Amino acid sequence: NDIGATVDSNGKITFENSTGKAGSITVNVKKEADNQYKELEKNFTLTLSYHVPTSQPTVSGATKNESGWYTGVVTITAPEGYLISYSNDLIGNAWNETVTVNTDGVNSKKVYLKKGNEISDAISFESIKIDAAAPTNVKIDYSTSFFEKALETITFGIYEAKTINVTLTATDVTSGVDYFTYDIGNGDVVVRKADFTKNENGVAEYTFQIAAEFRNKVKMSATDVAGWTSELTETEHYLVVDSISPVLDVKYDFTGSKNTLDTYYTNDDVTVKFEIKDDNFDLRSADPVFMVGSMKIALTWVEDKTEGVWKAEQLLSGDNTYNLSLTFSDASNNE
Repeated sequence: NDIGATVDSNGKITFENSTGKAGSITVNVKKEADNQYKELEKNFTLTLSYHVPTSQPTVSGATKNESGWYTGVVTITAPEGYLISYSNDLIGNAWNETVTVNTDGVNSKKVYLKKGNEISDAISFESIKIDAAAPTNVKIDYSTSFFEKALETITFGIYEAKTINVTLTATDVTSGVDYFTYDIGNGDVVVRKADFTKNENGVAEYTFQIAAEFRNKVKMSATDVAGWTSELTETEHYLVVDSISPVLDVKYDFTGSKNTLDTYYTNDDVTVKFEIKDDNFDLRSADPVFMVGSMKIALTWVEDKTEGVWKAEQLLSGDNTYNLSLTFSDASNNE
């Protein structure tokens, strides 16, 4: 008896429910001799075997690519003429045409088929892979040494005179991040996982540099192996990499002459006109310092968007020798 069955004295054989065993049981029957019959002893062998299906269950579900990952509920369907269940219990078991798998990750399942009163042995599915969500924690980081200054009235910029290190990060603990897609203003760039800077425990990172001259935002998304793509993420700030110093033009409006020592002589009032040109220069993110001798004078700057310059004027009036200086830099500290 290798199937866990029991036999009573009357020869009744009882099989245990859901043992999952197939095999045989041998029952010994003995009749004592009497005045009419000789002694009789005989063995009877009963073999219990599982039904062998003529067709196998099929697995189906939504996918986004050929990676082998499903993107939602997976259905295991019994072949025609069969019912299916996760259990081979003989008492009160539910048998249906399909069973489902809806747990994210790699699932191992055993199912049983039933046809009439016959039940199959366990049929195993070792790798049903489900990933029903896009990557999370998608973000863009940049070098922490950069300083923020107002670029526009409601938008801030990150300024640097050399290069900016940008790191793209995303998390997908199920199928894993497959690739990043980013755009710095000249079209999408796709970075596959073989080139990731880091890819551990479902967290993927990729770092790249932006060199001068650059002024834009960075956009990115992350796509996992199952084919889910995150929402587009964009830097809150403009990133500005500027290595070119602003250009200053100074003009003097007066009647007089100039000698070889850059000294101007006049008996008239003098209007000093300043123009500063720089692609990334903005008076809301820089503070020009105008000095007349040891006295600091606040200038009123006006942006001329047509010419792409900032302009200011200062009237000098009265007899004096005026020593003028204007110190300024752009937001990337180019003086």
